[in-house]
Amino acid sequence: MCRHKLTHHIVLMFHTKPAAQIGSFFMSISAQVPHPSRRSLSIEPIVDAGIFGIALVIRAAIFLSGRSAFSVDADDYVEGAFDLGTKGYIADPDLMPGYPVLNLLFGEATAYLDLALSSAAAAFAAILARSIFESRSAAIAAGLGVALHLNLAIYAGSGLTEPSTTFLFLAAMIAFFNRSFAIGSILMVLSLLIRPSFVLAAPILIAAFSIITHKDSFRMCVARLALFAAVFVVLFAPWWWHNYQVHGRFVPLNLAGSYTLYLGNNPSSVTGSGLGQIDIKADHPFADVRPLSEQRRQMGEAAVAWIFENPGRFAELTVIRFARFWHIESHSNATVWLAIQPYHAAFLLFIIFGFWRFARQSLPFVLAIGYLCAVHSVLVSLPRYQFQVTPLIIMLGLGWLAWEAERFWRARKSTPD
Repeated sequence: MCRHKLTHHIVLMFHTKPAAQIGSFFMSISAQVPHPSRRSLSIEPIVDAGIFGIALVIRAAIFLSGRSAFSVDADDYVEGAFDLGTKGYIADPDLMPGYPVLNLLFGEATAYLDLALSSAAAAFAAILARSIFESRSAAIAAGLGVALHLNLAIYAGSGLTEPSTTFLFLAAMIAFFNRSFAIGSILMVLSLLIRPSFVLAAPILIAAFSIITHKDSFRMCVARLALFAAVFVVLFAPWWWHNYQVHGRFVPLNLAGSYTLYLGNNPSSVTGSGLGQIDIKADHPFADVRPLSEQRRQMGEAAVAWIFENPGRFAELTVIRFARFWHIESHSNATVWLAIQPYHAAFLLFIIFGFWRFARQSLPFVLAIGYLCAVHSVLVSLPRYQFQVTPLIIMLGLGWLAWEAERFWRARKSTPD
């Protein structure tokens, strides 16, 4: 099979027939969300659109002023798109196909697409808060919280995968919450094709939505998982064929997993973030091993062996990575503590005082947050690695606080003088 046919098959993953169904899902997404007052339902899409607009203005202003965050990782995705367009395959073994495909399709306009997708995450947070807390105040608080989140706004136009994969992931969670498991499965798998962070957790989240949130039977839960598995196989098949052509063997995702595990867990690991020449040396023991698939296999085995041989040091690095995930490193500046930590404090309050009341509705979202934190506490961690679940953290924390404030106000008004 020629290389350019690989390009055709990979691009087709993002232009399948269900796209029309997904489009109609987004058009009616606000109307699907339950709300205690059906008479006032017509205003909810206006609220969501207003939140999207506020987020977009903030992100566009930062981007156009040249103050977006910069990462060299963005160049890798551009190069991946160039390889896909000229060679018919992605040469970088650590990339997934989703974001290079978006760069190939949209070119320089991908940055503007990312601004819109990051802004949509704010509206999605409002929709989810309205679903869980059945409160317009909760929806507004959650949506504005995401819209105003400093790091989300700064990174929106940085050319990284976070905006697109977060958009698809949140859309999938909304679909699952509204029993649209077919559409949710498509959206979830598309998010995995961009960033496979939740590849192991996706079935767990679907089972939690089915059994806990919707109280489905075990047989129905199995059917929903089978549907997800079928969607996963169909949408990933072109990528598996691509990897077989490039690497000569079956590679389910990419070759980054073992490499990342080694970055965070080897004799040179210090920072917990996988910095080159600090956490891994250029002349590391596997530098000359070829092919790359064999190199990465050996690195993964070495990392696992090192963890078992050095449990104390692994625990220390895990604490460092955990702290980095939650932006609580010792060198965090005042901006981080003032602009970021209040969101985390609100989420912590929800977990301690509010989760028990909304456990059935919120459990899948809490599981998603906990899972991603655990993954990056074991592998490598940077503050931006939290971004895929940051809207959920904000939504649960601020949404619950707004719900409590509204409940307190109503109780006060109903109390006779």
